[in-house]
Amino acid sequence: MPPQPSSLPLITLRVVTQRLGATPTWQLPHVVPHLASNLLSCENIIQNAQASGPTKDSSDAGVLVHKLKTQISSLLQEKSPQSKWASVILIKAIIEIGGEEILRTSGSWVRGLLGILGRPDPDAIKELCIITLTRIFLLTQDYQSIIREITTPSLPGFITSCINILKAGSFSREKVKANGSHSLSMTTLNALCELVPHHPTLFRPFVTQTTTLVLQLIAPTPSNIEVRPDGTAGAITTTIAECSRKLFVLMNACAPKNTSGEEWTKSLRAITTSMHRTADLVFRAVIEDWEPSTRLRSSTNQVNDFSKVVGDTEQNPLGLPSWKGIYAGMERLDGILQTLQMFLKTQTSSTVNIPIGTIVDATTRILSVFPPLNESGGKQSGSMQINAEIGREEREGLWTTLPKVHISALELLLVLISRLSYGSAAICHNVLEQALWVFEREHSDSKIRNVVYDLVSKILSIAGYSLPKSVAPLLSTCMRICCEDLLPRTNKPLSRASNPTESKKGTNNRPSIGADSYLKAPNTPSITSDAPTATQISAAKLLPLAITYTSRRMFHFPLQAQIDRTAILTNNKQAMLASVLNPPLKRPGAKAMSSILPFLARQFPDLLEVEALLRPRMPVLQARNEDGSIIPDDDDHDEDEMRREDDGAENQREKAATPEGRGYLDADLVPAQDLDTFTNSAAAETNPAALVKSRPQIPLPEPPRVASPPLSHKRDRDPSPSHQSPTDMNVVQASHSPVPQDVDSSPNKRARVDPQQDITRDEAGANQLDASNAQAPSPGTGTAHPPSYTQSAPTQPTLDTDGEDSDSSAIPAIDTAMDTDEEDQ
Repeated sequence: MPPQPSSLPLITLRVVTQRLGATPTWQLPHVVPHLASNLLSCENIIQNAQASGPTKDSSDAGVLVHKLKTQISSLLQEKSPQSKWASVILIKAIIEIGGEEILRTSGSWVRGLLGILGRPDPDAIKELCIITLTRIFLLTQDYQSIIREITTPSLPGFITSCINILKAGSFSREKVKANGSHSLSMTTLNALCELVPHHPTLFRPFVTQTTTLVLQLIAPTPSNIEVRPDGTAGAITTTIAECSRKLFVLMNACAPKNTSGEEWTKSLRAITTSMHRTADLVFRAVIEDWEPSTRLRSSTNQVNDFSKVVGDTEQNPLGLPSWKGIYAGMERLDGILQTLQMFLKTQTSSTVNIPIGTIVDATTRILSVFPPLNESGGKQSGSMQINAEIGREEREGLWTTLPKVHISALELLLVLISRLSYGSAAICHNVLEQALWVFEREHSDSKIRNVVYDLVSKILSIAGYSLPKSVAPLLSTCMRICCEDLLPRTNKPLSRASNPTESKKGTNNRPSIGADSYLKAPNTPSITSDAPTATQISAAKLLPLAITYTSRRMFHFPLQAQIDRTAILTNNKQAMLASVLNPPLKRPGAKAMSSILPFLARQFPDLLEVEALLRPRMPVLQARNEDGSIIPDDDDHDEDEMRREDDGAENQREKAATPEGRGYLDADLVPAQDLDTFTNSAAAETNPAALVKSRPQIPLPEPPRVASPPLSHKRDRDPSPSHQSPTDMNVVQASHSPVPQDVDSSPNKRARVDPQQDITRDEAGANQLDASNAQAPSPGTGTAHPPSYTQSAPTQPTLDTDGEDSDSSAIPAIDTAMDTDEEDQ
């Protein structure tokens, strides 16, 4: 019978402990990786080992976990490298899955790992120890008690060991040649970068040592003519320099009394001053017309002896090592610019003030120097002059290394705008002009094109709509070359005339044709299908942004057509969508440019964006008869029927809401509360006039406003008959006319209304008349009382003006066939 799933982790843990004890020392490096992977399935048992319960499985799990920890500690104390290597691997594995209980009991392991760092063990074991200790210190961040017990006492010793490793000549050529890589140094620098933000106070005593060490690495000069005795120059790789720059920036967080922000700004200004110091030396071959906009330009105190090799042999205020030679100076300038980039890339724990003007001023100086268009010297384009006292070798070294420095300066501007986002709108125009100037002169370099495409894309997304017309020529050049980078390249074979061997002419002035010419392939271009490069990826991102965030008047008609053609040929979905949504403007005197919507629909038929663009433009196809009439659809007929039914129901509801629709003319629709006023028939027999007084007013429909002329305000105020119009008098007479004699008194019949009375009511409009005083109200604001009918007395009833209801009336039966006003109309 197979074991239960809950017992498998326990069996696995038992197998791991048994196999670890039975494996010989020399075989541990081959077995331990497999055992460490098996521990992942025992995570729950290891985490709950301390909380032992009454069951047998829980007690067995506690015993097995204790046995495993004892075996690991024994391996850590052994002297063989295999045992130490195996113990470090297992410690890292159990720490990751053990949780709080394993962290709380890992103090002895931390001390053992720190001991390995202080002994001359192999670099591979030290590297694993640094990784494991860094992970332990990071996992303890959620537990303050463990930080006090393990991290605070152990971290200073770990920092000291890391500094000693970096100082131990690990960057010398002999050390690199022996080890083959900088893996240990890289691991050490990365570990310090991970721990500084979490424990700045513990790193504070080591700020001076760490800063002095990393300053030797942030701006390496491998081309330095004078190499130091330790051979450090030339052994620092790009990754080592990048990690050193990050650690140099992070050390500003260790400033005391919440002054990390001020220290950060101070360090950035010091780096900028060092950059100007280096630029004063390497740019001596040209006469600069740049003027500083800030006070940070620092000129070196050295006497410019143009006969000597350029170099900085004085003590640098920042602490950077000396250099000599134009190539070393340009490498130093490039390293300083990349350090400024790291200041903007690295996150800080407090608010900092970015000196934007200082950074832009520094990049403006660097980007103002261009290689000459010719070697004649003298005045150059862009108002730049060549210093004739500088030798040709130094000038050529400057022109050769200048594009790399320009790339670093452009990347610095890209990082600045990316960090500030829409807050950089004030400098976007100036930065764009600088980038396009460099692009126009150095676009032959693919790296220059790559960084300019990225920078222009970022600027267009922020301030593209506000670009002035003056940048249109430079931006058009950039977009034209961008399209050329995206189009597929063709390799055209040489023609026969271009081959020097075949161009030789014989005595008869005819070109001699070799035998190899008959074996050549046809003269057809071949399209390369290489993977897209970084430049092409950046250009593909720029293409839709240039269409979306710039006015179509920015580019001429041929360039717009080239952009659309490039988007179609490269299947650039975003660019094609942008072109469809932002069509080119019509030129004066020419027809509008055709849309590329058909190409978009053919290449991307499944996109929802394409469906949204196409559906409003597609007409509905309807079936037609032979005579051209549209054949109604069954569904449309059903919808029309349902619509008519809904309209009928709506009309019924509207009629019921009107006064005449309340049912006073129909006995079946009279509300109960209205019927109560007509139920006293005994009182009606004794006092017929009470019936008229208790009968409610019948609301009449409001006639059109043009039916009768409006009444004057004087007539409203004076209710006397002398101020009443003939129409008003007719209404009064109709309201007081006697009851017709031919009215049927049967309770089952409805009394018919005299048609003449209906006509008089229609002519009266909306004038509500009081039966007692015959006062004419304002037009359209009230209703007139209808004539009252009784069952017996032909006498003319009178209206009571006291407003009191009577209980002596009985309502007569109403004939259902009676004609209403609406029927008469």
